[in-house]
Amino acid sequence: MTRATKRRRTPLSCLGTRRVAQALSSEYGRRVDISPINNDAFKAELADATMKFLVPTPAGHAGFMLMSGEASPSLVSRAVHNIRIARDSVSARTGALILPPVATGTVEGRTFAVWPMKRSFLASTRVMQRLNGLSYAKTISRWVASLCHETLVPATAETVLGDLNVIVEDSAFSNEIRRAAEHAAGRVCAGQWQPMHCLHHGDLWSGNLLLPTHWDVPSFYVIDWAGMQRQGYPFLDLARMLMSLRCDSQFNAGCITNLRAHIGCDKDAVVGYILSACGRIGANLEHFPPDRFRTATRDLYEFVKTA
Repeated sequence: MTRATKRRRTPLSCLGTRRVAQALSSEYGRRVDISPINNDAFKAELADATMKFLVPTPAGHAGFMLMSGEASPSLVSRAVHNIRIARDSVSARTGALILPPVATGTVEGRTFAVWPMKRSFLASTRVMQRLNGLSYAKTISRWVASLCHETLVPATAETVLGDLNVIVEDSAFSNEIRRAAEHAAGRVCAGQWQPMHCLHHGDLWSGNLLLPTHWDVPSFYVIDWAGMQRQGYPFLDLARMLMSLRCDSQFNAGCITNLRAHIGCDKDAVVGYILSACGRIGANLEHFPPDRFRTATRDLYEFVKTA
């Protein structure tokens, strides 16, 4: 095996930690020591999984770096770009919870960004994770509603029908889900539902939340904006978050009713919005496994149908 071939096949997190440190040292103008963080099992199976490092910030405080994987070298820069868009699209109060990076750059064609160190929302034990969910659920759900409400714009029927058609034409889904997508499309065509777009995060679950290290800053932060859609759909972010927080059915129903009131839509529209959002994701899977997409769609459909 040649050296060049070996370089291509060896993960950067193993081979290139020194080169990453050198690139960051050049960016900062001083020597920087870093250490890799292992990916969790879910992310490690994805072709475009990011790599994580413990690094200092430019100011010398504790921080962490995300670096794009080999399959999608611009993923982190896209997330950073989306963060700027999201913060510019909402009020200062809503945007304050969207955590911007403090440094960005490129190493061997892979983009990276550095954020100040925060506490993970995912606690070390299930009991603590449950307590975090109960403590933050109301604040988080209100923020999600604000993100949606502040970015609402009318959707075109052509766009919504195209997204719903992704679900209708996928024979891997049950007849029930495909008929629900057909029903939503029929309502659009008949003028019974006038859909709205909003900015949606796209992967809003508790693993993409961070907690502050001090109490005099926002109560939580939202990260990982690579899958953001400017012309997204209401209810996707809310449903994903409520599912991950494992809130009770009464609370879930109240959150959905509250968002319905903000948007001005009926109950049938909630399922239509979810399937439209899933169709948009399904048409742009990139490196996301199709079976996981379908499982997530089924779970979201069952959740909103019940709630």
